[in-house]
Amino acid sequence: MTATRDQAGAAGGFEVWRAEWLAARPEWRLLEVFHPVACMPAVCALEMLAQEWIDAAIAIREPEVARRKLTWWLDEVAELGAGRARHPLTCALAADPRAGELASPLVRAIGGALALLEAESIASTAGLVDAAVPLASALGEAGVALGAWGAVDGRNGSALAGALLADLVRDWPRFSRPERGLVPLALLARHDVDRAAAQSGREAAACDALLADLARELGVLIGSPHRGDLLAGRLALARAWLDAVTRDPRAAREGRLAAPRFRMLWSLWRAGRSPGGAGR
Repeated sequence: MTATRDQAGAAGGFEVWRAEWLAARPEWRLLEVFHPVACMPAVCALEMLAQEWIDAAIAIREPEVARRKLTWWLDEVAELGAGRARHPLTCALAADPRAGELASPLVRAIGGALALLEAESIASTAGLVDAAVPLASALGEAGVALGAWGAVDGRNGSALAGALLADLVRDWPRFSRPERGLVPLALLARHDVDRAAAQSGREAAACDALLADLARELGVLIGSPHRGDLLAGRLALARAWLDAVTRDPRAAREGRLAAPRFRMLWSLWRAGRSPGGAGR
């Protein structure tokens, strides 16, 4: 965790965590406008937990340290189930009247993060999404338990996995670390780039093309949401972001790609017009 997050955890300040998270993902404020569900604070906590767990799986250099962190979270989720949440994010979940239904899917989500930790030398973008599906599907089930959206099937689980991975691609140097092997082998071969070059951008044009292809393939796997609920809005935001990466992969690699606000507004409007209304 960052120093800011450590301080927020010590103070028990969920709002501090949420403000930091929204500063990095301002498009979520749009999602709150289009889908003003009562459980939005808990949904934000779920998203932040998912990113914490994925971050542990892909960003911590020592696998044993990552396992210890995820094991700590397993203990914290058990405390949540027992009504003794301690962390600001689990405390935010505990404040929801349906918190008692969350422990089981959250345990499965952490199990999915532990499985992602073991993933390496992934062959294709579809294989990368498959590796993230256990975590994403469990997150989707937690959202169902909160009443945030309707049932999550296999197709929606894959789409949500793609959306979670889209968030990771925002930090390309960390996502593309050679020792983790998350950049699909098929894309490396297609563009004749090795893992070190993919991270450093040494062969800029080839790296741009590789990232554009990854974003395009993730977008195809997310598809076009047709539900009209909060999950559809979540997926629409991810798809709009990936479309922006496809158009300007160099800006995305260098961390200077601005969120495509107008396209996100349009995507949220379209998702809100789908069967199911604008939110629950």
